[in-house]
Amino acid sequence: MKPLILILLCFSCRLALGTVYYVAINGTDSPTAGTSTHPFRTIQYGIDQLTQGDTLLIREGRYEESIRIPPLPSPRASLQPTMIKNYPNENVIIDGTTALKTNWRAHPNGIYSTPIQTNIWQFFANDQMQTSARWPDATAWTPAMWNKDTHWIQQDSTSSDGLFIDAPGGPELNEIHQSFTGAIAIMNVGSWLSFARTITDHKKNSNYFTYESIGKQFHHRIQQGAAFIEASLACLNTPHEWFFDSKKRALYWIPPNGKHPTQFNTRGKIRTYGITIHKADHIHIQGLNFFACTFNIRHANHITIEDCHIRYPSYSKRMLKETEKPAPTTFRGDQNTLLNCTFKYADGTGLLFSGNNGRIENCLFTQIDYSCVGGLHDCMVNVRDTEHLVFRQNTLDTGGNSVGIKGGSNGLFELNRVTHQGLLQHDGAAIQVDYDRTNGTLMQKNWIHDHIKFALRFDTPWLDKTLFGTNGAMRQNVIWNARPIVPKGDAHHIYNNTAFNNDSIDIAIFSDQDHGGYNTQTRTQNNAANQISGARTTLEPVPGRMISNWIGQTQSPPKNIAAFLVDPSQHDFRPKADSPLIDAGAYHPQHSPTYLGNAPDIGAYEFGDTNYWMAGYIPAPASSPIPQCGATDQSIHRDLIFQPGYQANTHHIYYGTHPTSLKKITTEAALHNVIQLHQYGITPKKGTTYYWQVDSQHQCGKVIAGPLWHYTTQR
Repeated sequence: MKPLILILLCFSCRLALGTVYYVAINGTDSPTAGTSTHPFRTIQYGIDQLTQGDTLLIREGRYEESIRIPPLPSPRASLQPTMIKNYPNENVIIDGTTALKTNWRAHPNGIYSTPIQTNIWQFFANDQMQTSARWPDATAWTPAMWNKDTHWIQQDSTSSDGLFIDAPGGPELNEIHQSFTGAIAIMNVGSWLSFARTITDHKKNSNYFTYESIGKQFHHRIQQGAAFIEASLACLNTPHEWFFDSKKRALYWIPPNGKHPTQFNTRGKIRTYGITIHKADHIHIQGLNFFACTFNIRHANHITIEDCHIRYPSYSKRMLKETEKPAPTTFRGDQNTLLNCTFKYADGTGLLFSGNNGRIENCLFTQIDYSCVGGLHDCMVNVRDTEHLVFRQNTLDTGGNSVGIKGGSNGLFELNRVTHQGLLQHDGAAIQVDYDRTNGTLMQKNWIHDHIKFALRFDTPWLDKTLFGTNGAMRQNVIWNARPIVPKGDAHHIYNNTAFNNDSIDIAIFSDQDHGGYNTQTRTQNNAANQISGARTTLEPVPGRMISNWIGQTQSPPKNIAAFLVDPSQHDFRPKADSPLIDAGAYHPQHSPTYLGNAPDIGAYEFGDTNYWMAGYIPAPASSPIPQCGATDQSIHRDLIFQPGYQANTHHIYYGTHPTSLKKITTEAALHNVIQLHQYGITPKKGTTYYWQVDSQHQCGKVIAGPLWHYTTQR
């Protein structure tokens, strides 16, 4: 009983002080209900009974509701937050779909059809999204979906606005024996902009189609354009694909693995927002899961969304012949918080967040925006209209839009991890701030890697050199397998970054003054990189002040900075014991890290620090082991490093040669995550496999067991 008691204690201390009401699937919506033994039936009815400071506890179940939270009555003098949350350890789902009543009829080529009476724009089988029928084929959320080179058609240079001509090579439009007239083309023909347009004319076996023109946003880089086609029965030819004919109200589908449709539970999306909060303040929503819907918060302040997991939050209505961008997850207001949430599988912007003094922390955004239809400032996570936002410890992994995070004024972007972003558009960056929002912005301790666009960017308008930002800071970031850091503007602070194995240049202190690249007063100090240049792809003189940087390609002979780091292949970016980076930096009272030794080290990490920061979303158990699980040929002197579990304040480390008989070697505070085995009397042997585990303990006593990891030492 002890674990349950601890859970309930942790839970009860966070409840509000007002009345507690209950909701359950088997409840009743009546004025006499709402107790634990006689709960309400719907969440909306429960919310309608609340006053400010009350708590609504929701029991496990699937709630197919469009919930609206208006301003609540407030009889109390103080504004205690109103809590709306799941009952402890119970799975509450806010559902944006409805079960489909079907009568399937077989057609050739594995296609089935059924009449349905409801307009749907997203289709699920056993809660797995099926692919909107498209050509060239690409199954949803697979690598093919994110590969524009092989699963889109490429625009020939003879194309023009309103006329898309398919260039030879790759999927061939002229080999299609059907007409795509009336379908919708999703086209990246605006460099960092993409558009959805109805195809007005296409003849089978033709290599071109015409479409409703775009206008001035059609980009001059015609040869870089690409497209795929959706929303036509002519596209339906592959398992998992579906099409809905809204005029005939007929659903067409090719089930996976040759199965009959009746073997699946089929559902269709009928709403975008499961919860809408409008002009209501001091609301705390916790522990709710969203399926095929999301939340919409407008003109509301002091709102917290915590511990919520959102799958398929937004999706386009192209299947209903609507070409507008999908409605996104929206959070508008001041002093709002998004905490420990996950967003997976969205078409369209992953999050639109605006307002002053907000916080987005420990959130995961993955598989976001496979069509990128939108406007000038759309991106994976759009926080452009914020001021003094804290954007911390988040992960953005796999997205189509050219920009991962577009920041606002005086923002703090730290401990974030961005990877595989910008896959389906040109231009862009992992974290980008426009010229009029650069002043006071700080980007620090981020990991940007395996990323085809620029890493960090202070941007300026390309054709107006009079507009540029100043006084932004990029420090202690690690950049690898990406494109460079690019601060446009002037008087920036580029300190203690580690950058290596990037495309041509690691740090580009942009000096092209015709395009906003001034940097005559920018200070570049204590950076460890292979190449630092005044240009993005070629070596040019670096403007501003260059102080105590270690540049690998200027060494004699040239060296790679990675050789002086402990093990960058396993994300251990600390300097080696004999590294020239140690104590070689210059001190700056504002921008140098707290250092060990005689002077700051060059690069993002200090030698000897037992708090090894790791960027990105932190799950509940300990994670990200170094050495990585299964690693071989490890030094017997290897330190153990890990990411402590989310919100843990201490952790217990177990170690040994047998997975079922590990010995506890120490208990440490959460910030002490570098375990030097020799300090605990342990000397690993050569050619031996070792097992280790880290259990995370919370302040209230709850312990979350970590996974079992192992590695093998060198022989």
